[in-house]
This record gives sequence, C-alpha cells and structure tokens, in this order.
Amino acid sequence: MLARVLSAIKGMKNNKALGCCYITVELLTAGGEMCVGSLHQLFVGVWEQELISEYWRRGIIIPIYKGKGCRTEYASYRGITLLSVPGKVFA
Repeated sequence: MLARVLSAIKGMKNNKALGCCYITVELLTAGGEMCVGSLHQLFVGVWEQELISEYWRRGIIIPIYKGKGCRTEYASYRGITLLSVPGKVFA
C-alpha cells in the first residue's frame, strides 16, 4: 500500500493551485518516506473508520476567463474546481 501512495504522489503535477487545505504536491514530495508513511497511516484510519475530512469533500470553484467574448457574460468563463491534494491522493 505504501507503494500506491508514493505512486499517486509522484503521478501528480507540480505547480498547481492548492485547495482549501493549503497543502501542495511539492510539500508531499519534499516530505519523502516520512510523509508517505504518515499519509498511509492516515488513509488506513480513514478507510477503517469510514470518516473523511470535511476538507477532502470540499471544492472551491473558480471562474476562469476563456480569453474570448465579453467579460461580463457568463458564457465567456469556464470553471475549475480546487480540491484538497491529500484527498486526491486518497482517491
């Protein structure tokens, strides 16, 4: 299972916006084996207790201007959702 957590972290892209938990992919990567082990223990506890953090369930929707059309029209924007990085690793 540790290999799966490590693989999930390595598979994520760096320099992305962080979600509501304020944890970045770079932080998890820099944490090394200690971070992977701690995340694994956390994930096992979450799985056994069937209790997920509110931060992992929350997403922040941000409108991004497409670059064409009128800036005052709704159709000129697309939405992106900022999610929790540890929640993505868990998923």
